[in-house]
Amino acid sequence: MPRTLYAKDIEQCIAESDYGQLFTYSDFADLAPNATIRKAFSRLEKQGVLRRILRGIYDKPRYVERIKQYAAPDPDRVAHKLASKYGWAITPSGATALNLLGLSTQVPNVFEYASDGPYRSYALGSYELKFSRSANRELSALSPTTAMVIQAIRALGENDVKEADIDHLSRRLTAQDKDLLLSESKRAAVWVYDVIKRVSNR
Repeated sequence: MPRTLYAKDIEQCIAESDYGQLFTYSDFADLAPNATIRKAFSRLEKQGVLRRILRGIYDKPRYVERIKQYAAPDPDRVAHKLASKYGWAITPSGATALNLLGLSTQVPNVFEYASDGPYRSYALGSYELKFSRSANRELSALSPTTAMVIQAIRALGENDVKEADIDHLSRRLTAQDKDLLLSESKRAAVWVYDVIKRVSNR
């Protein structure tokens, strides 16, 4: 297939994608040579079809008529796209885990993630993405929900987990989530596992 057709295929895939979707060069690695992908991305960026968010990561920006500007990229989606790009296992931690699970309504300025990759920090508009090194067994061996719940409970602290927090998590998690949470978290700290048992038994 001529290379010009490779570029057309990339452009068509992006044109048919949803607004807000994220892209990296590797998303099209099975479709075209890297040089062709880069040129296609550069051309689409100049046309305003793609927006460069971070080095090697782009989105198809969504225009919000109400505020007459493009919506900011979702920090959590960007974090997971970065992780996919570099092959890291990650899970939200600290205030980020609390916010995503609805245990806190405060949107953090720093989106924190436990990662089995190296320490990294990225500026993303008014936000910061922060990846901190964690043991691989705490991430890759756990389902995403279990890993995030454990991180959220740790963020609350041993002496600060309230009945309202337990009730909230119990309502938010499905029966399948709870079964998996109980079976996967047996090696967590004793106090964390005690909280998990209370969440799962309600």
